[in-house]
Amino acid sequence: MISKNLTPARRRLVEAMRRLAFGRIENLVVRDGEPILDATTRFRRERKLGVIGSPPHRPIPPTCSLKSEIRELFDEFAAIGDGIVDAIEIRHGLPFRLITTFTHKHEGGKA
Repeated sequence: MISKNLTPARRRLVEAMRRLAFGRIENLVVRDGEPILDATTRFRRERKLGVIGSPPHRPIPPTCSLKSEIRELFDEFAAIGDGIVDAIEIRHGLPFRLITTFTHKHEGGKA
């Protein structure tokens, strides 16, 4: 998958993860497998003090291949369908860990 094939919602999330660099995105709504960044979404930035900052954020080129972590995240969203992601831990601008809550009936995906 290349970046130009991303939906606008997915592109916004990828850009937000890149800007965040290190931290967490919390309370992310997912509808029909698409991330919805709204007023309930929280961004928690993590900064290590005493080190030189990272280079400035640059937009993703349209022909850039997406990293496997991003593809896997979107596969997880498709499995969720409609729901809320408790948190996505971000490291180096990429999703590292996904935390969701679900009932036993759903077991993390659609019923």
